[in-house]
Amino acid sequence: MIVDAIKDADNERTYHSDLKALCRLAQREGQPILVILDGINENDEPKRVRQALRQLLTETQGKALLILLTCRDAAWPHLDDPLFHNFAHTDGNQNDSQFTVPLGSYADDEFQLACTRYFTHWGVEVSLGPDAARMLQLPLLLRIFAEAYQHIRPRYLPSLTESDLWREYLKRKLADIREGMDYQLDQEAIKQCIEALAEKMLECGASSLARRSHLYSSPSPV
Repeated sequence: MIVDAIKDADNERTYHSDLKALCRLAQREGQPILVILDGINENDEPKRVRQALRQLLTETQGKALLILLTCRDAAWPHLDDPLFHNFAHTDGNQNDSQFTVPLGSYADDEFQLACTRYFTHWGVEVSLGPDAARMLQLPLLLRIFAEAYQHIRPRYLPSLTESDLWREYLKRKLADIREGMDYQLDQEAIKQCIEALAEKMLECGASSLARRSHLYSSPSPV
């Protein structure tokens, strides 16, 4: 976690000291150093991530350092912080609304390349019709499709709806979880647990739950 890495320690080399050295080198060269923090939404403690980023920005203020964050759009509201906007890099023409840059859909050539890479990685032998391809132009949906349709018999898919996609993805996840639990629970029990987790996330307005979160309150003593 970044918040631990940027603490100085006596007579001990730290990431913080390394980062300071790199910033000094960048300053001498007249070019900033770019640090990319990819997929910050994959951490299951968004509050701690936000705190760590606040500390990192504060500690490196004024340094020759640019930080690029990537995050799922659904998770970003839970990680965004007003302080981040104070450190936004602008060219004098940008406004605060351009602080975040949505990636949007794939261009045609990007889509073909992404299909090749995802389908090869997941063993997908599906040929997409025009309607199905249009539905999967969003990077997240293509990623989910590749995982949901992995290792099935070769087939042509003329069209696809979001409900079909999420149904197949849920079936895949239920099977994976059941296998990971050595088949100790049936899929219906696992599905009920997932639904309870989803309801808890909706109730908390969160895109993830900490491991210490409890789904159910303890029964009141009689």
